[in-house]
Amino acid sequence: MYPSVSLLSMKKSYKLPIPLLGLPLKGRHNPILVALSSTPLVDVEVEVEESNAPSVSVNGEPRLGWRGELALKSFVDELSARLEQPLRFSVYYQARGFHVAGVYAILTVALVEAVAEEGGYEMEPVEVAEAADSIDWDAGVELDYIDACRRAIVLESSIIFRKGEEPIKVSLAGGKVELVGEEELGDVIEEELGEEIHTALSRLVGLSVAVWSRGIVEKGWEAIRSIWRLASRLENGLYYALFGVAPPPEGCKWTPGLQTAFGVCIDVGEGQTIDVA
Repeated sequence: MYPSVSLLSMKKSYKLPIPLLGLPLKGRHNPILVALSSTPLVDVEVEVEESNAPSVSVNGEPRLGWRGELALKSFVDELSARLEQPLRFSVYYQARGFHVAGVYAILTVALVEAVAEEGGYEMEPVEVAEAADSIDWDAGVELDYIDACRRAIVLESSIIFRKGEEPIKVSLAGGKVELVGEEELGDVIEEELGEEIHTALSRLVGLSVAVWSRGIVEKGWEAIRSIWRLASRLENGLYYALFGVAPPPEGCKWTPGLQTAFGVCIDVGEGQTIDVA
């Protein structure tokens, strides 16, 4: 049960989660590696008041995009339904590092935290993430990597995450990633694969991340750099095969956005460089 809300306002800064390894496949829960920035990069202000109908306005730079804004609207609709009180949210943010999946995850965490904190409802950090996960899935945004990003935010750590299991904290201290932006998906053929091929690909993706994760737990960023070329070629190939996105330059790989692909590079000298921890 959530508290009743009359007027809320919250300002907070968040570290940016960046999904690095793992490929989204429908109906599959494979492991995902999320890197967390070493310092807060996204400043968020949330204002909310009771209203006759749920709504949300989003203003920030870089822009979240229409898909993110539509997903946030669905999130607010579901949150208002659970509160049994329509709410009007105004969300402002400034991102000094931008990955669309990471910023979306931050904003959903901020919405739950604002309602809970200012409404007098105490929630543990993991409860905030779990509540946001539940709201998103009921609203139709069923994305494991967003759940993984939220868990990294509230745990304040880079993590290896698999839905339904306890996340594993990892240290990526000394690491730097380069964020180069979004690419629209092309001809998506994932649903044409058939169950047997889809299952085989899911096993390949899941096993790959699981094997790489062993080294990451032990050696941190050194392990990321050692497997990056192989991981990039494998996952970029699958992005092209399944989603019609041409491979990026060597040293870069596609990561999941919001029905988009988002480019992340290492040691290429492109995009915006972010320190991770």
